[in-house]
Amino acid sequence: MSAESGGSRPPQANSAPADTDAETPKSESRCAKNLDELPDPTEKVREFLDEFGERAHVPLSETHGRALRAECVEEEREVSKYVTESGAEESVEEVVERRAVPLWRGVAEMLDWHEEYHCSTLRLEYGTERDPSHEILDIDLENSWFAAYQEQERAKLKALERETCGYETCEECGTRWCQEPDDHATEHVAGRFEEPAVVLTGRTASGAGRPPVDHARAIAEAWTDGEVRRSLRYILDEKLGLESDEWVRWTQGEPHPGDGENRGYHHAHDIIILDAAGASEEVTAATFRTMIEAHVADCEGAGPRAHDLDASMEEWESGEVETVSVKHVDGEIEESVASYAAAYLANESVDLLEREPEYLAWAATMWATETQKGIKSESANHAIEADRCEHEHATGEQDLAHGEEVTKKRCRCAEQAWGPGCRRCDGRGYHVVCMACGSPWEIEQTQTLAEARVGAESVAADGGRVDGTQTAEESREEELRSRWPSARSAASVGGSVAVKECDHEEPNQCPLCAESERDVANMTPVPESASAPESPECVVAGFERPPQWRAKAIIRDGEELPASGGGTDTRPLKLGGAPEVVARMALRGPGVIKCFGCGMTYDTVAEYVSHGCEGGVVGVGWMVQREGAPEVSCPECDHKWRANPSADTAVCPRCSSEGSPESPPEVTVPRSVGREPPAEESRLSRERFLAALPDRVLPGEGEESDGGDDLGGGGEEELGEQVVRYVEEHPEESAVAIAGRFGLSPAAAEEIESVRA
Repeated sequence: MSAESGGSRPPQANSAPADTDAETPKSESRCAKNLDELPDPTEKVREFLDEFGERAHVPLSETHGRALRAECVEEEREVSKYVTESGAEESVEEVVERRAVPLWRGVAEMLDWHEEYHCSTLRLEYGTERDPSHEILDIDLENSWFAAYQEQERAKLKALERETCGYETCEECGTRWCQEPDDHATEHVAGRFEEPAVVLTGRTASGAGRPPVDHARAIAEAWTDGEVRRSLRYILDEKLGLESDEWVRWTQGEPHPGDGENRGYHHAHDIIILDAAGASEEVTAATFRTMIEAHVADCEGAGPRAHDLDASMEEWESGEVETVSVKHVDGEIEESVASYAAAYLANESVDLLEREPEYLAWAATMWATETQKGIKSESANHAIEADRCEHEHATGEQDLAHGEEVTKKRCRCAEQAWGPGCRRCDGRGYHVVCMACGSPWEIEQTQTLAEARVGAESVAADGGRVDGTQTAEESREEELRSRWPSARSAASVGGSVAVKECDHEEPNQCPLCAESERDVANMTPVPESASAPESPECVVAGFERPPQWRAKAIIRDGEELPASGGGTDTRPLKLGGAPEVVARMALRGPGVIKCFGCGMTYDTVAEYVSHGCEGGVVGVGWMVQREGAPEVSCPECDHKWRANPSADTAVCPRCSSEGSPESPPEVTVPRSVGREPPAEESRLSRERFLAALPDRVLPGEGEESDGGDDLGGGGEEELGEQVVRYVEEHPEESAVAIAGRFGLSPAAAEEIESVRA
């Protein structure tokens, strides 16, 4: 069982009482057995230092604000004193600098963390001690760097191949697929894709002179924050015209091999299996060139030559480039698709302690930043779940075949301002999914839902059943379950509220027939003959949840430790050279400068320098893309609506619904941009900020000076107009508080008092 998300170390709490029984000998024996068969972490660190030499001492990151695991940072603290409003002097300890540890230290910390998992056992409890079925079970605690996890990933890759490309079956093996296809007479079972093709891309960047974490995050952020992912979606959805269930994607990181400058540094592969039969044009390497161009444009250090962008379009169309390859499964891939793809996924079934030095360097980079090694598209996950469902039915572990019975599952688009309705669902904000596994893979969405609307128990096209409207009992049970999600059982008896009616011929005789509250006195009784026209139906509903498995404790080194689910402790870097970093942020397009003295923000350095404040604190934030749905209007009918923020264009829904013979107008969806407040780590005094800026961006001679925050001369001229104005407008505020508000030292309080006098 994987338990990586539970914090920086497997156990996250103090020891339990010492009278726990039990399973410590089992944990100790497991630890001894596992570690006896694996290399010692100390030896692996020595090997790493010998292999990498000076490069082992490169810091993991040199980016101000970069969040790393607590084990991967070093902190320098200092105690400072300040004066409170009451005049008392107090001290506070703060972090003045937080640096990343060298790469070799990151490797050592990671291996120590990994070794603890080999010595840990997770104790699970089923129900409580009062339950007749109460049970205690100890299982090995693992993480994603174990050999078993790599085997699981390879099994998922095979499942993806079976669902998309098909598989071989035989009579000899007695299993769903043939285990020895080279030796047995087999029969091919077709997958979902009529003409499967495999697209393999590579995305990298130069690691020369860059820390490994900053290099890896540049590649990752070009995908998540840049145009690379959008470019790929455009190619698949618009250029090739494929539906979301006609392609799957598996993106995997791995280390650079060899002895070059990128040894052990990160690069990424995208493995895309698509149905070429559904594509609107021939699929070649040139089809995906714009995606690679987007990566080179958005990723710092990514060069055109390293990505074959110096090659001609003819070379791309003929497949004479290495950055992108396209192979059709029938005829161009001799081995299995899983074996072909696995060669690029660095998922050999070996433990982290058995890996080569370059792999350890890359693994420490991923581990320090909590970065996922592999990411799958939704369609890929759906296919893998469907394969598991089919396998469990074939082996008799479950009665229902995949898709035999289906239900509706809410789509993410239903929660959006522009929803519901997207290309992934039925257009109404729902997926039709298998009742057994929850996957919509190979389940027709529109046809099944159309049949579901006919009646409460319509039969699906494949012979399955679609859940329709709920009965009163089902609705009440669902309400009970949602109201008490932690309850083991609950029941409800009763019906809806019914309003009684009286038999008075004239109004205003009793509260029931009163035309208003003032027409009948409150003390007037309701006649005993009053009754409800129809007695509400009594609804009896309830539920009983079976016991659940839960994590009770972690057994390690003879101790039983409570299992906790806290997140990993990460801390942002606070670098001594941060002024230069902040200054560079201010000079780039997305930068926005904020003066904490007056609260105003400025887009350029010149505007900030000349705005009037001559002291205080400055911070730098970023202009960021917001995911909110932008408002657009139709040029024909002036109708306004919220558009899908991920789309480039939108069609007017009013013009579309009117059935005009002319095509409804398309409008461009604007990219919504907003301001992100400056990070705490970007705060600098005005003097330090201006000193870090290059002279070329500061006002020249004859222009307004940048001032300063040296307040030693005394008087109104030195304090600055804004501070003086604030003092005059707030006579009740103490001088010490005003000094703190403007980021001035406590020594400035005397000057502030002199102005007030």
